[in-house]
Amino acid sequence: MPTLRQGQFATHIYTLVALLLALASPSNFADTAKSATTKYSYSDAHLHIVDFFQKGDPLPDLIRAMDKGGIDHAMISGIPLMKKWHENEPKRPRYYAGDDAGMYWYSATDSYVAEAYRKLPKEQRERLHPFLCGFNPTDKNADKHLRQMLETYPNVWQGIGEVLTRHDDLAYSAEPDQSYRLNVIT
Repeated sequence: MPTLRQGQFATHIYTLVALLLALASPSNFADTAKSATTKYSYSDAHLHIVDFFQKGDPLPDLIRAMDKGGIDHAMISGIPLMKKWHENEPKRPRYYAGDDAGMYWYSATDSYVAEAYRKLPKEQRERLHPFLCGFNPTDKNADKHLRQMLETYPNVWQGIGEVLTRHDDLAYSAEPDQSYRLNVIT
């Protein structure tokens, strides 16, 4: 690493200070104030409308929350896994990691999303973008579920996701006998 000769350090400091002063000039502050008044458009790109027990708030409540937060659009989906309430547990778990019981694939989440979406007025539907997610990507029959949802709910789906592969504890809890892998081909 090269060493600085006497006087070079001060030159570098003066250059840095001059740069900082230039960035902090009043004209730059005016630009910042101007941009603070500009209307930005915000979208939520990952929003599950249900929890791991397939329960969620009505979509009109979501629209009101979006309005309050200044969110114009949201990609919505269910959750492809359902938490099992084990027969030996006296109380329903409150979260997917709340006990040792596993998860299972739950394709009905897509029907829930589609039905809730179709009940909304057109202007609210235009702000939401439903995605299919209720399938096991390691199952070669997954395409049948996707085709069935596209046929059952035409003009609803705008994409596919979140796709859970066996790369994390969630998907692994649904199939603990399977090894972890990322190269899933369906």
